[in-house]
Amino acid sequence: MATAKGEDSSIKLSGDDLPTSTKPGKKHLMIAAIDLGTTFTGYAFSMTEPLEDPINCSLFETEGLRSEKGPTCVLLNPDETFNAFGYEAQKNYEELGDTKTDGYYFFERFKMSLYKTKKLSRETKIKDLNGKELLAIDVFSKVISHLSEDFYEKLSKQKTGISSDDVLWLITVPAIWSDAAKQFMREAANKAEIKDEDLKLILEPEAASLFCNMQKSCKIVKVDDTVALEPFPVGQKYIVADLGGGTADLAVHEILEDHNLREIARSDGDAYGGILVDEAFQEFISDFFGRNVVQRLLETQTDAYMEILKSFEVKKRAFRSDTLSIILNMPYVAFRDAIEACEVSYDDAIREANAKCTGKAEYMRDGKFKITAEIMKGFFNKAVDGIVKFIQQMRSNDELGMINTVLMVGGFSESKYVQERIENDIPGVRLVIPTDPSLAVLKGAVLFGKHPQAITERIARFSYGFSIARPFEEGIDPEELKVTQNGMVLCNEVFNKLITRGGILKKRQLYFGVVRYNVNTDTPLTVLLSSLLPIESQVYKSTKVDPKYTTAEEECEELGKLTIHPPPTRWPFDSEILQGIIVFESELKAIAINVETKQIYLANLDCL
Repeated sequence: MATAKGEDSSIKLSGDDLPTSTKPGKKHLMIAAIDLGTTFTGYAFSMTEPLEDPINCSLFETEGLRSEKGPTCVLLNPDETFNAFGYEAQKNYEELGDTKTDGYYFFERFKMSLYKTKKLSRETKIKDLNGKELLAIDVFSKVISHLSEDFYEKLSKQKTGISSDDVLWLITVPAIWSDAAKQFMREAANKAEIKDEDLKLILEPEAASLFCNMQKSCKIVKVDDTVALEPFPVGQKYIVADLGGGTADLAVHEILEDHNLREIARSDGDAYGGILVDEAFQEFISDFFGRNVVQRLLETQTDAYMEILKSFEVKKRAFRSDTLSIILNMPYVAFRDAIEACEVSYDDAIREANAKCTGKAEYMRDGKFKITAEIMKGFFNKAVDGIVKFIQQMRSNDELGMINTVLMVGGFSESKYVQERIENDIPGVRLVIPTDPSLAVLKGAVLFGKHPQAITERIARFSYGFSIARPFEEGIDPEELKVTQNGMVLCNEVFNKLITRGGILKKRQLYFGVVRYNVNTDTPLTVLLSSLLPIESQVYKSTKVDPKYTTAEEECEELGKLTIHPPPTRWPFDSEILQGIIVFESELKAIAINVETKQIYLANLDCL
């Protein structure tokens, strides 16, 4: 059992004092990044040097449309092998017809499962469009594998002699994701044959902020469509709002010298992405036409249903505060068949639906569906209200002063209505919207691969520490944590805090404490076992600033264990162990050092 030890001022370490086995040393010739978004996904790449080497992006095509990102959807064959991704997956799935239920899997917008699943694990399963389940890690790894294969195919036409060992991969993750979700993405990439030494995770708001910061100037597109070029000055503080399909991910950054930046307030956010608008629309048409009708349409005429959603997506992007109404193409024959399949008269059903929603929506005989502006605004309310609330909280931080500049990136930030609502609801706010805001995260990830030292500091979202024991304090410590060992009454499961929530984290910084390990001398058997067996140190995190114990009541969650093996001559009766946590790009690692032997133990925290 590890017990508390007083401060030892003679031990001074940083991440740079560690042996080279714990340091990044591999040189890569090429940087490749994947932005696997909730609604759209793409990859980008560039040579590591020079810094100014152009950033090339993936290309997705469908019926005359060419874009750097494609829809985040994947079609798998009945034997669970890869079939297609993006627009091609949509096309192939629509063409399957009635055979689509014969074992094929169609997954879309599956990234949100990593955020919504409370206890994420390697065994977590996700459902496809028709409710069939597969392991989530298999779905993610197949997508990452496809994107990497497409990248290498494209690369082979431009560069020669570059192998997988020459490529450093960056995968973007939301800042508000849990440690488990980040580890999940890493392991999915590993399963797609991307090795740990060739992989880094980058927080999406940081990537976007870095992209805008690394430009000599930022193109400001104002709500009235006027354009101005304004540089980011050193010392500028701003909120970066990454508004994607699934989440709104917000942080506060400050511009430093040499294009560097630091996070100065803890990142925050929630599931306030653009898909909330889609879900509100789908809920509305289910109420309008009847849930059984819409479900019938989805099951029997999936292509028609998907066309409705595509039509709504176009209208959603173009919607503004002064829009009077929107009109969607809703396939007449498909709805008629779906309604009549539910043994309801088509004419009666439409008449009743129109009467129920008089002044809100109307379905016309030519297949047009008219929705008033007020109803359309209602579809946006939950997402925009949440975004506005987070921005208001961040810009009124007493320690930072009023922050008026908001850098908006991500696909949902392109919505004129979202921009207008933020400006109207938050007087004095100044929106900065870069060119192609949906690509800012992707291109910023590539730049981070070239210039990893650009992110100098971030703020801890949790408190982190190890579970230890210390002398029991009667009347203060919980009785259920009282244990006796070697004649001493101890309090077990004490939170030995190394990182404080809200504290400043610097990359490659080592946060540590020294504990004492004593062989258990209670019985001959405990002496034998405790002197021969490894020590297991549990690492915890807590949402509290100053948790006292590693219990659920203290809002603690175990992140993993660090195994410390005994010396060849077994554990002495009294040993000093340094326990620490090292900060890397977006992940933490646990470390232990036997102070006497100088043996170092490094572990990735297993959060799954």
